[in-house]
Amino acid sequence: MNSQIPRVLLISSCGTTKTKVEKLLSKNGFLIERVSQIEEIDGFFRENCVDAILCDQMINGRAGMDLFQQFQLVFQSTPFFLIMNEFDADEVMIALEVGVTNLIFPPFSKTSLIGKIENELIKRKNANLFKVNEFAELFEESLALKILMRDDKIFKCNAALTEMNPEFFGAAEGKSFEEVFDVELHKSNRLNIKRLQSGVSNIVKLNRVKCKYSDCLFDMLLFKGSQGEQGEYLIELTLLEKGNSNDNSEEIKLPAGVPVNYEAIGEKVHLTDRELQVLELSAAGLPIKVIAEELSVSNRTVEKHRANIMEKLGAGNIIEAIIAWYVQIGVIKGPNSESHLKSGVLN
Repeated sequence: MNSQIPRVLLISSCGTTKTKVEKLLSKNGFLIERVSQIEEIDGFFRENCVDAILCDQMINGRAGMDLFQQFQLVFQSTPFFLIMNEFDADEVMIALEVGVTNLIFPPFSKTSLIGKIENELIKRKNANLFKVNEFAELFEESLALKILMRDDKIFKCNAALTEMNPEFFGAAEGKSFEEVFDVELHKSNRLNIKRLQSGVSNIVKLNRVKCKYSDCLFDMLLFKGSQGEQGEYLIELTLLEKGNSNDNSEEIKLPAGVPVNYEAIGEKVHLTDRELQVLELSAAGLPIKVIAEELSVSNRTVEKHRANIMEKLGAGNIIEAIIAWYVQIGVIKGPNSESHLKSGVLN
Protein backbone atom coordinates (compact mmCIF):
# COMPACT_ATOMS: atom_id res chain seq x y z
CA MET A 1 0.00 0.00 0.00
CA ASN A 2 1.17 3.57 -0.54
CA SER A 3 2.95 5.26 2.34
CA GLN A 4 0.25 7.94 2.15
CA ILE A 5 -2.98 7.59 4.11
CA PRO A 6 -5.31 5.71 1.70
CA ARG A 7 -8.30 7.78 0.56
CA VAL A 8 -11.65 6.10 0.02
CA LEU A 9 -14.68 7.61 -1.72
CA LEU A 10 -17.96 6.46 -0.16
CA ILE A 11 -20.93 6.84 -2.52
CA SER A 12 -23.88 6.29 -0.22
CA SER A 13 -27.33 7.72 0.47
CA CYS A 14 -28.16 5.21 3.20
CA GLY A 15 -27.61 6.59 6.69
CA THR A 16 -27.17 3.23 8.45
CA THR A 17 -24.73 1.81 5.91
CA LYS A 18 -22.80 5.07 5.73
CA THR A 19 -22.39 5.29 9.50
CA LYS A 20 -21.21 1.70 9.94
CA VAL A 21 -18.79 1.79 7.02
CA GLU A 22 -17.40 5.22 7.94
CA LYS A 23 -16.71 4.13 11.52
CA LEU A 24 -14.88 1.01 10.37
CA LEU A 25 -12.82 2.86 7.78
CA SER A 26 -11.88 5.68 10.16
CA LYS A 27 -10.93 3.24 12.91
CA ASN A 28 -8.51 1.50 10.52
CA GLY A 29 -6.70 4.59 9.27
CA PHE A 30 -8.55 5.45 6.03
CA LEU A 31 -9.35 9.00 4.93
CA ILE A 32 -13.00 9.19 3.84
CA GLU A 33 -14.48 11.34 1.07
CA ARG A 34 -18.27 11.39 0.72
CA VAL A 35 -20.73 11.75 -2.15
CA SER A 36 -24.46 11.22 -1.62
CA GLN A 37 -25.86 12.55 -4.92
CA ILE A 38 -25.24 11.00 -8.35
CA GLU A 39 -24.79 14.41 -9.99
CA GLU A 40 -21.84 15.14 -7.67
CA ILE A 41 -19.72 12.22 -8.91
CA ASP A 42 -18.35 13.72 -12.12
CA GLY A 43 -17.44 17.01 -10.44
CA PHE A 44 -15.73 15.19 -7.57
CA PHE A 45 -13.39 13.30 -9.90
CA ARG A 46 -12.47 16.45 -11.82
CA GLU A 47 -10.75 17.77 -8.70
CA ASN A 48 -9.91 14.70 -6.59
CA CYS A 49 -8.07 11.38 -6.67
CA VAL A 50 -8.86 8.43 -4.40
CA ASP A 51 -7.38 4.97 -3.83
CA ALA A 52 -10.68 3.07 -3.72
CA ILE A 53 -14.44 3.58 -4.27
CA LEU A 54 -17.21 2.07 -2.14
CA CYS A 55 -20.72 2.34 -3.57
CA ASP A 56 -24.12 1.34 -2.15
CA GLN A 57 -26.19 -1.21 -4.04
CA MET A 58 -28.83 1.51 -4.53
CA ILE A 59 -28.19 5.30 -4.69
CA ASN A 60 -31.32 7.47 -4.77
CA GLY A 61 -33.23 4.86 -6.77
CA ARG A 62 -30.31 4.00 -9.11
CA ALA A 63 -28.47 0.69 -8.97
CA GLY A 64 -24.82 0.96 -7.96
CA MET A 65 -23.78 -1.32 -10.81
CA ASP A 66 -25.49 1.10 -13.23
CA LEU A 67 -23.34 3.90 -11.82
CA PHE A 68 -20.27 1.72 -12.31
CA GLN A 69 -21.10 1.42 -16.00
CA GLN A 70 -22.02 5.10 -16.39
CA PHE A 71 -18.85 6.41 -14.75
CA GLN A 72 -16.46 3.67 -15.81
CA LEU A 73 -14.18 6.11 -17.65
CA VAL A 74 -14.20 8.46 -14.65
CA PHE A 75 -13.41 5.69 -12.18
CA GLN A 76 -10.72 4.39 -14.55
CA SER A 77 -8.45 1.92 -12.75
CA THR A 78 -9.54 2.78 -9.19
CA PRO A 79 -10.69 -0.34 -7.28
CA PHE A 80 -14.51 -0.31 -7.10
CA PHE A 81 -16.45 -2.08 -4.31
CA LEU A 82 -20.22 -2.62 -4.41
CA ILE A 83 -21.88 -2.79 -0.98
CA MET A 84 -24.69 -5.35 -1.19
CA ASN A 85 -27.66 -5.24 1.21
CA GLU A 86 -27.82 -9.04 1.34
CA PHE A 87 -26.66 -12.02 -0.66
CA ASP A 88 -28.76 -12.45 -3.79
CA ALA A 89 -27.40 -14.91 -6.36
CA ASP A 90 -29.05 -13.14 -9.30
CA GLU A 91 -27.74 -9.71 -8.24
CA VAL A 92 -24.26 -11.13 -7.75
CA MET A 93 -24.28 -12.71 -11.22
CA ILE A 94 -25.42 -9.46 -12.87
CA ALA A 95 -22.75 -7.48 -11.00
CA LEU A 96 -20.05 -9.86 -12.18
CA GLU A 97 -21.33 -9.69 -15.75
CA VAL A 98 -21.02 -5.87 -15.84
CA GLY A 99 -17.47 -6.08 -14.46
CA VAL A 100 -17.94 -5.44 -10.71
CA THR A 101 -15.72 -8.07 -9.11
CA ASN A 102 -15.42 -6.66 -5.58
CA LEU A 103 -18.61 -7.27 -3.58
CA ILE A 104 -19.07 -6.53 0.13
CA PHE A 105 -21.84 -8.11 2.21
CA PRO A 106 -23.03 -7.27 5.75
CA PRO A 107 -22.25 -7.64 8.58
CA PHE A 108 -19.30 -5.32 8.01
CA SER A 109 -16.10 -6.34 9.77
CA LYS A 110 -12.38 -5.75 9.51
CA THR A 111 -12.07 -8.96 7.49
CA SER A 112 -15.00 -8.44 5.14
CA LEU A 113 -14.39 -4.73 4.48
CA ILE A 114 -10.89 -3.55 5.44
CA GLY A 115 -9.19 -6.78 4.40
CA LYS A 116 -10.70 -6.66 0.91
CA ILE A 117 -9.74 -3.02 0.36
CA GLU A 118 -6.17 -3.56 1.56
CA ASN A 119 -5.79 -6.63 -0.68
CA GLU A 120 -6.89 -4.63 -3.74
CA LEU A 121 -4.49 -1.80 -2.90
CA ILE A 122 -1.64 -4.32 -2.55
CA LYS A 123 -2.53 -5.84 -5.93
CA ARG A 124 -2.63 -2.34 -7.42
CA LYS A 125 0.86 -1.64 -6.06
CA ASN A 126 2.18 -4.91 -7.45
CA ALA A 127 0.71 -3.98 -10.85
CA ASN A 128 2.96 -0.91 -10.93
CA LEU A 129 4.18 -0.37 -14.50
CA PHE A 130 7.62 0.67 -13.31
CA LYS A 131 8.24 -2.66 -11.56
CA VAL A 132 7.40 -5.19 -14.29
CA ASN A 133 10.21 -6.94 -16.16
CA GLU A 134 9.16 -5.59 -19.55
CA PHE A 135 9.46 -2.02 -18.32
CA ALA A 136 12.94 -2.62 -16.91
CA GLU A 137 14.14 -3.92 -20.29
CA LEU A 138 12.46 -1.12 -22.24
CA PHE A 139 13.87 1.50 -19.88
CA GLU A 140 17.43 0.22 -20.18
CA GLU A 141 17.44 -0.40 -23.94
CA SER A 142 15.59 2.76 -25.02
CA LEU A 143 17.54 5.16 -27.24
CA ALA A 144 15.80 8.09 -25.52
CA LEU A 145 17.43 9.57 -22.41
CA LYS A 146 15.51 8.41 -19.34
CA ILE A 147 15.62 8.77 -15.54
CA LEU A 148 13.57 6.78 -13.02
CA MET A 149 12.64 8.64 -9.83
CA ARG A 150 11.74 6.87 -6.59
CA ASP A 151 10.83 8.60 -3.34
CA ASP A 152 11.37 11.86 -5.27
CA LYS A 153 15.07 10.94 -5.70
CA ILE A 154 17.03 9.92 -8.79
CA PHE A 155 17.03 6.12 -8.64
CA LYS A 156 18.39 5.08 -12.03
CA CYS A 157 19.52 6.44 -15.41
CA ASN A 158 19.23 4.32 -18.54
CA ALA A 159 22.14 3.31 -20.77
CA ALA A 160 21.56 6.12 -23.30
CA LEU A 161 21.94 8.83 -20.66
CA THR A 162 24.86 7.09 -18.97
CA GLU A 163 26.71 6.79 -22.27
CA MET A 164 26.11 10.45 -23.10
CA ASN A 165 27.40 11.60 -19.71
CA PRO A 166 29.14 8.78 -17.77
CA GLU A 167 29.70 10.95 -14.67
CA PHE A 168 26.09 12.13 -14.42
CA PHE A 169 24.54 9.24 -12.51
CA GLY A 170 27.36 9.05 -10.00
CA ALA A 171 26.91 12.73 -9.19
CA ALA A 172 23.10 12.76 -9.29
CA GLU A 173 22.18 9.42 -7.69
CA GLY A 174 20.00 9.81 -4.60
CA LYS A 175 19.47 13.54 -5.13
CA SER A 176 16.12 15.28 -5.59
CA PHE A 177 15.01 16.74 -8.92
CA GLU A 178 15.64 20.31 -7.71
CA GLU A 179 19.17 19.43 -6.56
CA VAL A 180 20.11 18.30 -10.07
CA PHE A 181 18.02 20.47 -12.39
CA ASP A 182 17.16 24.17 -12.56
CA VAL A 183 13.59 24.68 -13.76
CA GLU A 184 13.48 28.47 -13.44
CA LEU A 185 14.30 29.23 -17.10
CA HIS A 186 10.67 28.57 -18.01
CA LYS A 187 7.96 30.05 -15.82
CA SER A 188 5.41 27.25 -16.15
CA ASN A 189 7.85 24.50 -15.10
CA ARG A 190 7.47 24.76 -11.34
CA LEU A 191 3.68 24.88 -11.58
CA ASN A 192 3.65 21.84 -13.86
CA ILE A 193 5.74 19.93 -11.31
CA LYS A 194 3.12 20.78 -8.68
CA ARG A 195 0.40 19.51 -11.03
CA LEU A 196 2.20 16.15 -11.21
CA GLN A 197 2.85 15.95 -7.47
CA SER A 198 -0.72 16.90 -6.55
CA GLY A 199 -2.25 14.32 -8.89
CA VAL A 200 -3.94 16.87 -11.16
CA SER A 201 -2.06 15.39 -14.12
CA ASN A 202 -0.07 12.18 -14.57
CA ILE A 203 1.87 13.61 -17.53
CA VAL A 204 3.47 17.07 -17.65
CA LYS A 205 6.04 18.76 -19.86
CA LEU A 206 8.92 20.92 -18.66
CA ASN A 207 10.68 23.30 -21.04
CA ARG A 208 14.34 24.29 -21.17
CA VAL A 209 15.49 22.70 -17.93
CA LYS A 210 19.18 23.28 -17.14
CA CYS A 211 21.32 20.54 -15.62
CA LYS A 212 23.37 21.89 -12.71
CA TYR A 213 26.18 19.44 -13.47
CA SER A 214 26.68 20.61 -17.06
CA ASP A 215 25.68 23.39 -19.45
CA CYS A 216 23.06 21.18 -21.15
CA LEU A 217 19.44 22.23 -21.64
CA PHE A 218 16.64 19.69 -21.84
CA ASP A 219 12.96 19.53 -22.62
CA MET A 220 11.40 16.93 -20.33
CA LEU A 221 8.32 14.76 -20.18
CA LEU A 222 7.41 13.57 -16.67
CA PHE A 223 5.12 10.54 -16.45
CA LYS A 224 3.75 9.26 -13.14
CA GLY A 225 1.19 6.70 -14.26
CA SER A 226 -2.04 5.84 -12.48
CA GLN A 227 -0.52 2.87 -10.61
CA GLY A 228 2.73 4.47 -9.48
CA GLU A 229 3.73 4.94 -5.86
CA GLN A 230 4.12 8.33 -4.21
CA GLY A 231 7.28 10.04 -5.41
CA GLU A 232 7.82 7.57 -8.27
CA TYR A 233 7.80 8.76 -11.88
CA LEU A 234 9.66 8.50 -15.17
CA ILE A 235 11.51 11.37 -16.84
CA GLU A 236 12.25 11.39 -20.57
CA LEU A 237 14.79 14.03 -21.61
CA THR A 238 15.32 15.66 -25.01
CA LEU A 239 18.70 17.36 -25.32
CA LEU A 240 18.34 20.85 -26.79
CA GLU A 241 21.79 22.42 -26.88
CA LYS A 242 24.72 23.36 -24.72
CA GLY A 243 24.94 26.95 -23.59
CA ASN A 244 22.85 29.87 -24.92
CA SER A 245 20.63 29.59 -21.86
CA ASN A 246 19.64 33.27 -21.99
CA ASP A 247 17.24 32.68 -24.87
CA ASN A 248 14.73 30.99 -22.65
CA SER A 249 11.33 31.13 -24.28
CA GLU A 250 9.11 31.68 -27.24
CA GLU A 251 6.72 34.43 -28.28
CA ILE A 252 3.12 33.86 -27.35
CA LYS A 253 0.28 35.60 -29.18
CA LEU A 254 -3.31 36.13 -28.19
CA PRO A 255 -5.43 33.03 -28.98
CA ALA A 256 -8.03 33.65 -31.65
CA GLY A 257 -11.65 34.02 -30.65
CA VAL A 258 -11.06 34.90 -26.99
CA PRO A 259 -12.84 38.15 -25.93
CA VAL A 260 -10.67 40.56 -23.94
CA ASN A 261 -11.77 43.80 -22.28
CA TYR A 262 -9.13 46.17 -23.71
CA GLU A 263 -10.71 49.14 -21.94
CA ALA A 264 -9.91 47.50 -18.61
CA ILE A 265 -6.42 46.66 -19.84
CA GLY A 266 -5.82 50.28 -20.75
CA GLU A 267 -6.62 51.27 -17.18
CA LYS A 268 -3.63 49.25 -15.93
CA VAL A 269 -5.57 47.05 -13.56
CA HIS A 270 -3.82 46.35 -10.26
CA LEU A 271 -3.95 42.87 -8.74
CA THR A 272 -2.93 42.14 -5.16
CA ASP A 273 -0.11 39.69 -4.45
CA ARG A 274 -2.61 37.01 -3.44
CA GLU A 275 -4.71 37.61 -6.55
CA LEU A 276 -1.56 37.23 -8.67
CA GLN A 277 -0.81 33.91 -6.96
CA VAL A 278 -4.33 32.66 -7.64
CA LEU A 279 -4.17 33.84 -11.25
CA GLU A 280 -0.85 32.11 -11.99
CA LEU A 281 -1.93 28.84 -10.35
CA SER A 282 -5.18 29.01 -12.34
CA ALA A 283 -3.18 29.64 -15.53
CA ALA A 284 -1.25 26.44 -14.81
CA GLY A 285 -4.53 24.51 -14.89
CA LEU A 286 -4.80 23.78 -11.17
CA PRO A 287 -8.37 23.34 -9.86
CA ILE A 288 -9.70 25.41 -6.97
CA LYS A 289 -9.17 22.63 -4.41
CA VAL A 290 -5.47 22.26 -5.24
CA ILE A 291 -4.94 26.05 -5.32
CA ALA A 292 -6.52 26.27 -1.88
CA GLU A 293 -4.18 23.57 -0.55
CA GLU A 294 -1.15 25.25 -2.15
CA LEU A 295 -1.99 28.63 -0.57
CA SER A 296 -3.30 27.16 2.72
CA VAL A 297 -6.69 28.85 2.35
CA SER A 298 -10.26 27.64 1.90
CA ASN A 299 -11.89 26.84 -1.44
CA ARG A 300 -14.27 29.74 -0.81
CA THR A 301 -11.34 32.16 -0.43
CA VAL A 302 -9.90 31.06 -3.79
CA GLU A 303 -13.33 31.50 -5.42
CA LYS A 304 -13.56 35.01 -3.98
CA HIS A 305 -10.10 35.96 -5.29
CA ARG A 306 -11.00 34.64 -8.75
CA ALA A 307 -14.24 36.62 -8.72
CA ASN A 308 -12.29 39.78 -7.81
CA ILE A 309 -9.80 39.14 -10.61
CA MET A 310 -12.57 38.70 -13.18
CA GLU A 311 -14.38 41.82 -12.00
CA LYS A 312 -11.23 43.96 -12.17
CA LEU A 313 -10.41 42.75 -15.68
CA GLY A 314 -14.00 42.82 -16.96
CA ALA A 315 -13.83 39.10 -17.78
CA GLY A 316 -16.69 36.65 -17.98
CA ASN A 317 -14.61 33.71 -16.73
CA ILE A 318 -11.16 32.96 -15.36
CA ILE A 319 -9.71 32.04 -18.78
CA GLU A 320 -10.63 35.45 -20.21
CA ALA A 321 -9.19 37.07 -17.08
CA ILE A 322 -5.87 35.23 -17.44
CA ILE A 323 -5.53 36.26 -21.07
CA ALA A 324 -6.53 39.87 -20.33
CA TRP A 325 -3.94 40.12 -17.57
CA TYR A 326 -1.11 38.72 -19.70
CA VAL A 327 -2.00 41.06 -22.54
CA GLN A 328 -1.74 43.95 -20.07
CA ILE A 329 1.71 42.96 -18.80
CA GLY A 330 2.97 42.05 -22.28
CA VAL A 331 3.25 38.28 -21.93
CA ILE A 332 1.03 37.81 -25.00
CA LYS A 333 0.31 40.20 -27.85
CA GLY A 334 -3.03 41.88 -28.39
CA PRO A 335 -4.20 43.98 -31.35
CA ASN A 336 -2.21 47.18 -31.97
CA SER A 337 0.36 46.14 -29.42
CA GLU A 338 4.05 45.85 -30.16
CA SER A 339 5.05 44.73 -26.70
CA HIS A 340 5.53 41.09 -25.86
CA LEU A 341 7.44 39.11 -23.30
CA LYS A 342 8.89 35.76 -24.21
CA SER A 343 7.50 33.49 -21.52
CA GLY A 344 5.81 30.17 -20.99
CA VAL A 345 2.98 30.96 -18.63
CA LEU A 346 0.28 30.09 -21.14
CA ASN A 347 1.55 26.99 -22.93
